[in-house]
Amino acid sequence: MYTLLLNAGITLLVFIALLLAGIIKKQMGYIYLSLLALLAGIIWVSWGVYSVGKKTLRSAFQPRSGTAIYEALLGKPDTNCVSVLHHRDQMIPKIDTDITLHFKTCPRELQRILNNKAFKESVRIPAAAVKDRLSSALPDWFRPAEMSDTLLVFSSIDDYGNGQEIYSSPDSTEVYLRDIWD
Repeated sequence: MYTLLLNAGITLLVFIALLLAGIIKKQMGYIYLSLLALLAGIIWVSWGVYSVGKKTLRSAFQPRSGTAIYEALLGKPDTNCVSVLHHRDQMIPKIDTDITLHFKTCPRELQRILNNKAFKESVRIPAAAVKDRLSSALPDWFRPAEMSDTLLVFSSIDDYGNGQEIYSSPDSTEVYLRDIWD
């Protein structure tokens, strides 16, 4: 990529130098050569834009794995006790308003996650109340109410409604997470 930019820059300088030489010496040959240099520069820039665009589009539409989403949101786990069971990534902001994860973990890893953000204190909520407060737009597998009769709920939501909600089993070994970004 840097080579393409360097070549495009050099051809731009050659274009300017030949054009100035042609104007000063009043010779059309230099002006024609400058136009060839300009054409070469346009080709170099076009190829660079095409190459970068192709890579960007390919990576933008390639879905991330559950582990990749987990690490992007929560960092690399300190232990090997994390197993992502289900995930849904946010593909189009404003349309897909959240990223959802369902994973098995250990209490130590959940504590690490909670220490990384300013979560409100754990609240024990009856599972039925959790079921009522969840959106119908969530995936079918997002059912934290099925983990236990009571759940630990942690929340870190800003004034604009963006942030994270964590629903954990009482023993902190199973977690549902919503990362909301609208």
